[in-house]
Amino acid sequence: MHIFSRFLLGDTVVHYVTEENDGPVGLRLLPTSMEKDIVPHRQDLSAMPEAKPFLNWGAYPVAAQVEPLVQVCVRYDKRAAGFTPGQSMRNTTTSGAFRLVGQTCDDSDKEVRICTELCAPNGLSAKHVLAWEKSTNFLSCHSELENTSLERITLEMVSSFTLGFITPFAETDASDRLSVHRFRSSWSSEGRHARQTLEELELERSWANHEQKCERFGQVGSNPVRRWFPFAAVEDSVAGVMWGVQLEASGSWQLELYRKDDFLHLSGGLADYETGHWFKHLEKGDYFVSPAAYIATVKGGLEDICGRLLAAQDETGREVPPSERDLPVVFNEWCTSWGKPAHDSLIRTAQAISSLGIKYLVIDAGWYAGKSGVWANSQGDWEASPMLFPQGLRKTCAEIRARGLIPGLWFEFEVAGETSSIWEKQDWFLTLDGGTLQAGTRRFFDFRQPEVRDYLRDRMTRLLLDCGIGYLKIDYNEPIGIGCDGAESPGEGLRQHLEEVKNFIASLRQTVPGLVIENSSSGGHRAEPSFISLTDMTAFSDSHETKEIPVIAANLNKLVSARKLQIWVVLHPIDDDKRLYYSLAASFLGRMCLSGEIAELSPHQHELVRGAAGYYRELIDIIVRGPGQRVENRNDNHRYPEGWQALLKTSADCSRLLVVFHAFAGTDRLPVQIKLPAGNWRLVSAFCDKSETPALVDGVLTFPDAREFSGAVALLQKE
Repeated sequence: MHIFSRFLLGDTVVHYVTEENDGPVGLRLLPTSMEKDIVPHRQDLSAMPEAKPFLNWGAYPVAAQVEPLVQVCVRYDKRAAGFTPGQSMRNTTTSGAFRLVGQTCDDSDKEVRICTELCAPNGLSAKHVLAWEKSTNFLSCHSELENTSLERITLEMVSSFTLGFITPFAETDASDRLSVHRFRSSWSSEGRHARQTLEELELERSWANHEQKCERFGQVGSNPVRRWFPFAAVEDSVAGVMWGVQLEASGSWQLELYRKDDFLHLSGGLADYETGHWFKHLEKGDYFVSPAAYIATVKGGLEDICGRLLAAQDETGREVPPSERDLPVVFNEWCTSWGKPAHDSLIRTAQAISSLGIKYLVIDAGWYAGKSGVWANSQGDWEASPMLFPQGLRKTCAEIRARGLIPGLWFEFEVAGETSSIWEKQDWFLTLDGGTLQAGTRRFFDFRQPEVRDYLRDRMTRLLLDCGIGYLKIDYNEPIGIGCDGAESPGEGLRQHLEEVKNFIASLRQTVPGLVIENSSSGGHRAEPSFISLTDMTAFSDSHETKEIPVIAANLNKLVSARKLQIWVVLHPIDDDKRLYYSLAASFLGRMCLSGEIAELSPHQHELVRGAAGYYRELIDIIVRGPGQRVENRNDNHRYPEGWQALLKTSADCSRLLVVFHAFAGTDRLPVQIKLPAGNWRLVSAFCDKSETPALVDGVLTFPDAREFSGAVALLQKE
């Protein structure tokens, strides 16, 4: 293999490689500090006794080949041999036929942008675009395809990125040293970490480099974080290096761990024809741009690679609404009224929270309930209930603002419920194979239709502006499925529809200045980069008041920027202090979102909440810092957690340390010791029950009498 160009992008070095005799172009990333540690790689399998029969056929199998920089499958392409069809659409004739046309590097004050242009004999032109913003330590990557031929070309798979040559620090096939990190997800149990070796995934190289092995995984439909997060990282445990990727994935997506020879390769993008029912026609001159992928490499561990990829969620180039600059506390009344947000109860709540330093009071689902009072199937008309708001929603919002709060409102505007008057407008809804798409009591608006967008924009913006709504909670509670009619394929229909949904959300900001937008989809089903970057906060889960909240919130610190990660804290008058500390401490793992019967709390409970909100505001600059270091002795059960966990985060100058601690079942009255990072630390303050105040001795923070399901927050200062 031959390095034909090299770029130093911060602490990452990028190699573009080809075979010595031309051939496809490939990509290799590694930490700059590790470039000197690359080892010469074997040329073939001649040292393997079982490979000797290949001499009868002319030559030993080569040890490794360059993986094409852009992976595509064009209709009628010849598929790769080695039992590949049905498990991968990589390495087709078009992918292998791409040859380098040219490469440019634009280096501005803020960004380096490398464009590698390729072309195949069938007239398909590809541009691989790799970009680095100089203030960051991650890279963005996407592919641009153009049909330069006279005939139609039908794409059936397009990669957004390909990372090759993992690992360059082993001279053979790196057995027993490579692991894959992924995060599973299901409703109210998001972000479960899964680590598997290549051997456990059966991604070992075959003895003759014949079988093309692939672990292809992802999600199909409009809930992008379902089953898996669009994330993967590969660890070389001997070299101590990790490679990671996070996809922009608003709909169906896939990632592929692929191996035929000594090296592992990682690629991904839109779900392909086999997995996502996607294909795209390109006529002469037509163009297609893949979704972005964010990639990184680091000498370090999982927290380090996650920290780099998390930064991409904050680099939106979008001005933050003024009310979000100090990342204030939210109150959402969902767990107060459970779908009956009436005027009187909202004003009592506003009065109760007005002195707590809370900025937003969000009116959740049910405000639009019809005469029947049933709200769960009446989305679509978006008219405030005269029974819940006899003087009108505008009056309620005005009284909320009079108490120093910004009113917020819940919408699930992508769907219509079966009792809404808009339900029978059949031509406005998505169809599949000619039949209206429906899940439960919901139908799905087709956002590709201008009439739909105009209708919803009029209904929503008129209400938001008239009532002085400054906060919009966007919910989405059923997925579409494989896709819809109206394009070449169901998968392409889904992609087009979701792009228009995101454009619609962006347009709301232009219509309603200063609008704060929360991204919620039954909790965490849209916790992926494109929706996260488009909005100001992202719901962590629909786990409203369960005991696993601290576990889920700590999971998601690796996957969602903590400055946007909104965490439920549901308060009840029946809660004892231990329960209140447990619930409130969890919110220090992200953005504090209170709910529950706060107007009925006792004066003592009220003061405890006031203290938590004040302490949170003091520490917000540390809370939003990276994924942190998770220290734990805990079982794997989310629903019934046992043991304990602590998340440690340091300030930007490393002078302060935040510890968020939770004890679960089986820890009652047991001492828990947490070894702190190196340094001469002093315990400054703590938010916890007095009986559980921690002690610091010789760099070990001890909770001497940790009770089951208790929580604490501690701040330490480096001397």
